Amino acid sequence: MLAAAAAIACLPALGQNQDGKRDGPLEQARQIAVLVEAGQARASTAAQLAEAHTNGTALSVISKLAGAADQQAGEKDGTIDQKVIYEIRCLDQSKKELQTVLVDGRTRKVRETDAPTKAKPAP
Repeated sequence: MLAAAAAIACLPALGQNQDGKRDGPLEQARQIAVLVEAGQARASTAAQLAEAHTNGTALSVISKLAGAADQQAGEKDGTIDQKVIYEIRCLDQSKKELQTVLVDGRTRKVRETDAPTKAKPAP
């Protein structure tokens, strides 16, 4: 019983990494919100860019934080360089194709796209 209590006491607080800093999806969402408020593209803007690039309709948008792996090194020298990357799934109705597009939130440009996938008709 005592060993279990000691093991629990050694665990970091929920939502914090080993250094006591906040970590996880909630912290990433906060960081993305700060970057968007600082001028990086919003999800709606990224979706519009993806739609224009694919001539399709955006179906889903996932926001990701890029540069998080470099954050600890950046904190030491004050050069944290983070940006938001949006992964947008679009459907081109005329070609019946699905395509995933990555949009850079800082530059507001399409970074890359995957090969289109033929959409299967609904049963």
